[in-house]
Amino acid sequence: MDKEALITANLESLTPIWTGNAFGKTTKIKASSILGSIRWWYEIICRSLGKRVCDNESSKKCELKEKEFLKDLSENMGEDKALDDQKICPVCKLFGCNGWAGKIKLIVDDRRGENTADKVQKIQIETRKDSTKKRSLEGKMFKKGETLKLSIYPVKELKTEEIELLNLTIRIISDYAALGGRTSQGNGIIKIIPEDPDRECNIKVKKESQKNLRKDNWRIPALENFFFLKIHLKFEENISDIIKGKYFWTSDTDEKDKKDKKDKDKKDKDNSNLKKWETNWTRYGFIPIGFHIRDTIRRVVEGKRLRHELFGKYEGSKIFVSHGYKIDEKTVEVRIWGYYKSNEIKKLVFKIKSKLKDGKSLKDNLFIDNYNKYNKNLNVNIYSSLYGQELLEKYLKKV
Repeated sequence: MDKEALITANLESLTPIWTGNAFGKTTKIKASSILGSIRWWYEIICRSLGKRVCDNESSKKCELKEKEFLKDLSENMGEDKALDDQKICPVCKLFGCNGWAGKIKLIVDDRRGENTADKVQKIQIETRKDSTKKRSLEGKMFKKGETLKLSIYPVKELKTEEIELLNLTIRIISDYAALGGRTSQGNGIIKIIPEDPDRECNIKVKKESQKNLRKDNWRIPALENFFFLKIHLKFEENISDIIKGKYFWTSDTDEKDKKDKKDKDKKDKDNSNLKKWETNWTRYGFIPIGFHIRDTIRRVVEGKRLRHELFGKYEGSKIFVSHGYKIDEKTVEVRIWGYYKSNEIKKLVFKIKSKLKDGKSLKDNLFIDNYNKYNKNLNVNIYSSLYGQELLEKYLKKV
């Protein structure tokens, strides 16, 4: 584009980025999916600051009436005021709505010179109780030193606050959440590169009326309903050795293959799966254990109906769990975040922490039975724990 980018971010992928097409395949990293993630978090932040935000999934979503808009402009009303006159919310002003194209354009560059995002080989992991239920690992990753470049360009003039809120949104995603699709299933953990440990966290934006917060409906998320955890899992052995020993659970054939190496098809399948795990760890620095951790913590929610609502069955999940990304040869970090009723969120987080720190259920889900017989140690450390309001205060400068 002719204009200079407002924001440029180079992102390292810590777990696979998934932005599927109409057939559910990630052939390339799609700008529309990335922008959708940024918009979702931008909505949450605006709502948390007391700004009026439309509900994009209901009949109350914004819509620009062109005739009235052009009339306002012809009377020398500024573009922003003309949008206000039609009650276009700040999110739709920036990202667009029916009749309004928005103020920004996102360009995604996943090819930096000779560096191209690699397609992660598909891995399927069965649930413990039902081998017909398989979870798939798919997406794209960058090797160490290679990055995904995001450039946000202005299509129309932006206010300073809009730019600052965009920066804040990308920072929160990088530090605590994920980008793209299937983020509840481990995908999309990224980190801004280069990362400056001495960078200023404070951003100056204006808080508005708290009456715009939808406290009556936690399903329309605001940060007051959120929690953010970072968990460190330290294994007794090097993770590469656990992978080579085929001790991480993938399916019930893991146990059978330990006993029966004569079946060539089983052996070939086993070796193929092993190579995929080894490649993910040695080349990209992650292990696909988000599924195992979800299986561990979902039972802390009593009642099938609420459990399905929070962890997803008929609708999208409210709880998000990343795969494990490398800290060192024996340690991975996992992000867990989500939203629920503000008066119940601390109770839910306490149960999740307790379940993980107990260790037994987690080991039962992570490893095959043969490995658990060795009574290997797994240290679970709650590295970071924040609620949404604490996160907001961490970044915002009081004005």
